[in-house]
Amino acid sequence: MSPALDLGESQELANLRVGWTSANGRLGVAVYGENLLDEQYVNGLTTYGKTVLGTVGARLTPPRIWGVEFSASF
Repeated sequence: MSPALDLGESQELANLRVGWTSANGRLGVAVYGENLLDEQYVNGLTTYGKTVLGTVGARLTPPRIWGVEFSASF
């Protein structure tokens, strides 16, 4: 493979999810974060165009995201 298309060394993402569920299992809450260190690197290469010599494009890891999730069962 061409050095220009080398993806480099393996990378790791730091993700976290912490949740709570009530004793009867009807209510829950969780907080989560993905890519906590906000690392960005190439995770895939592809070509765009009708031939194998089309334009090379790269997919990057998504940026850091976080959120809160609520759940209820009826």
